Parts: sequence; C-alpha cells; structure tokens
Amino acid sequence: MEYRKFGPEQRREVLENTLAGLESQHYARSLDIEKWRKILSDPLNEAAEADTRIRNNRDSEAKQQLAAALYDLRKLEIAIEQTVAELDALGKG
Repeated sequence: MEYRKFGPEQRREVLENTLAGLESQHYARSLDIEKWRKILSDPLNEAAEADTRIRNNRDSEAKQQLAAALYDLRKLEIAIEQTVAELDALGKG
C-alpha cells in the first residue's frame, strides 16, 4: 500500500516503538521461563508435607506455563526479526 501522509520518518518511529515493546515483552517472558523452570525443579518439601498431591499439580501447571512461555518467546522472536527487517529495509530507502 502506498502511504501519502505516513512517511518514512513516521514509519521508522512506529517500528522503533514496536521493537521496544516486543523486546520488553521478550524480556518479561524470558523471566517467566526462568521462574517456571525453577518452580518445576523445586522439591516443595514444606507444601508436600501438607499434601503430597501438590507435586503432581505443580508439575502439570509448571509444564503448561513453561510451554506457553516458550511458545510466546518464539512468536516474539519472529515478530522482532520481522520488525528489524522492516527497519533495515526502510533505512535502505
């Protein structure tokens, strides 16, 4: 599509803001991955003393959350790659 009022400088600004947002989300989800990996490996001794089923519940929840965070991270990486390519292309024009 041809943009008449939305010039290269405005596009660059949008792309840079988008990239900053994507990188922020990537960072946050990376922290989530670390958190869920730690939760998954924690022995939960005190909680397990109260109810031994806690480990099974934890395993199920942690695996589900970890998988979702890993999936989100990859989607963000693809979006970052696409945004960087758009910025690079804009810079060449």
